[in-house]
Amino acid sequence: MQPKIITKPLRETTHSSNELKNSKLHNEKLMPLKSTDSPFLEDNNFKTRIDYLTLKLFTTSDAQFESTIYLIKQWLTTLRIKVSKDKFNRKYFDDGILLESTDVKVHYCGAIKWNADKQFIIVELTGYACELINISQCYFFPLLELMERNCFEIKRVDIALDDFSSRYNIRFIQKKYSSGGFSPSSGPKPTRENISSSTGRTIYIGSKNASKQMVIYEKGKQLQLPKDAPEYQSWTRHELRLRGNKNIVIPGDVLTCPDSYFLNAYPKVYRCMLKGVEARSIAREIKTRCNAVRDRGLENLSKQYGPTLLFAKQTLTEKEIIQKTMRPAKRFQPSLPLSMMVS
Repeated sequence: MQPKIITKPLRETTHSSNELKNSKLHNEKLMPLKSTDSPFLEDNNFKTRIDYLTLKLFTTSDAQFESTIYLIKQWLTTLRIKVSKDKFNRKYFDDGILLESTDVKVHYCGAIKWNADKQFIIVELTGYACELINISQCYFFPLLELMERNCFEIKRVDIALDDFSSRYNIRFIQKKYSSGGFSPSSGPKPTRENISSSTGRTIYIGSKNASKQMVIYEKGKQLQLPKDAPEYQSWTRHELRLRGNKNIVIPGDVLTCPDSYFLNAYPKVYRCMLKGVEARSIAREIKTRCNAVRDRGLENLSKQYGPTLLFAKQTLTEKEIIQKTMRPAKRFQPSLPLSMMVS
């Protein structure tokens, strides 16, 4: 019996006898995803979509921690994602819960993790969970609202772009790499690794530990679609993996502008696939965000302690005032190398 494979965005389901029935899930052969069914992505004519997300939300109190966990669970419930009964592995975190779909066939959807001090929450959403989010009416906006309330770090986000024309296949990528399409304007060419297996060919461009990595693979073969299906040969997935670290802060609007960040990663290669899209640079967005945090902080400082600083200036040097008042942030605050902050 052919395994049930989701190769097209799921549509809204209805409850019947306490069981979710989804025509896409019940079909034995499914047409692949050529355009998303998400109202938000469709209205904005997006060609890419979020395919994986790891998000770190910071909390400043037990009450905020409990409230954030509750709101995340509530949102996921509307997406037909529930807490799994499987035991959470506490190897790296003190506690957490696993997530799974409530559809006919159970799928692993990620996890919510935290440590005993409850100072942050890690939200991991798999490709299946992101697909449910992509086709939902509310998209990622409930999560974005939480990101506005809490300081956050996007630890990893994958953005997928699918091609069904066979034009932008593995051979296309090999030619672009050889001609310097993936090379930066300065610095060394990223590494390339080619892997072939029974589930198709895969190309990795860049290190898996780097801030960005492109993975291109034969999606139709990876899903083991019937060999006589057109998509078995024609479906190529281009997957950009962005990783945040202390020097790279991924902005939250990567969730609402995936095309722009995808294009910016390798514009010489993907301009032909993302025509009319304006590239958006992470470095530029980080600078804007840091400037906003700085200006807001200075404004609060002026309102609350302006007279005190003016008085201190009469008896101390500016350097002494800075040394006496400056301290590291207790929670996450965006930071940049000085060279990036200078206009």
